[in-house]
Amino acid sequence: MTTLSEQINRVGFIKLSTWLAIIGLSRTTVWRLRRDGKLKTFTRYGRPYVSAAESERFLKEFTDWEEPCSMCPTPEACESAQACVKTI
Repeated sequence: MTTLSEQINRVGFIKLSTWLAIIGLSRTTVWRLRRDGKLKTFTRYGRPYVSAAESERFLKEFTDWEEPCSMCPTPEACESAQACVKTI
């Protein structure tokens, strides 16, 4: 299982539809964020993309979303796990 950071850092950007599925935002919410200038995207070959830098900025500024470690499926499981890689 690759993490969000690994997927983005591999090429420097990610398709907006993939990014919002990982983050868990709806298409409508992302459209509003783009419209209001709170999420900057760029278009390549007619598809919107999010850069690695913009993804990091957005996640730090607008959400308390934390990517789970590679051993845990969700941040909640990561926090409650006794043998989680992050807590060691």
